[in-house]
Amino acid sequence: MKNILFIIALFLSAMAVQGQSTPEMKKDVADIRKMYAEAKQEMEGLDKMELEGLPPNKTVFSSNYNETGTGPTKEVITYYHRWTYDEEADMPYQRPFFIMRKFNVAAREHYQEFLYDKEGNLKFFFEKNPDGETRYYFCRGDVYDIVKGLMSMDCGFASRLSSELINAFDIIRNRNWD
Repeated sequence: MKNILFIIALFLSAMAVQGQSTPEMKKDVADIRKMYAEAKQEMEGLDKMELEGLPPNKTVFSSNYNETGTGPTKEVITYYHRWTYDEEADMPYQRPFFIMRKFNVAAREHYQEFLYDKEGNLKFFFEKNPDGETRYYFCRGDVYDIVKGLMSMDCGFASRLSSELINAFDIIRNRNWD
């Protein structure tokens, strides 16, 4: 029975990937990959600034806690951000353009990346865990996915997690004292 379910899941995945191979999708993914490369280059510059003792637009949160049933857990969230200006509020604020999240569940290591455009919209999600890799490209209201191995979260959950990470950043870094 498990083999039949696996074959059905594999067949549906192949159909979904085949259905996504449109010229628009290929262009959208290429644009996001270019944006990703530019973000990585900017992040290298910020990391270099930090090594030189200059304050970069980078914020790191680290948390150690004990999770019931899995033991000690360490989570590190790194935000790379840019200063921007809110005309309506008449104040500057910081907007993340890239978030990296590393954490463990028991002895299993997880790594996630979130890439945002200049307006703060999620464009790319990546996760690597012991069971495989998942990539989501968010374009024109559609989501293109590439899954190798087992998918650990769907695109809706990835999008919601992204919003929660942005909200946490805003609470801590962009305090509004109204």
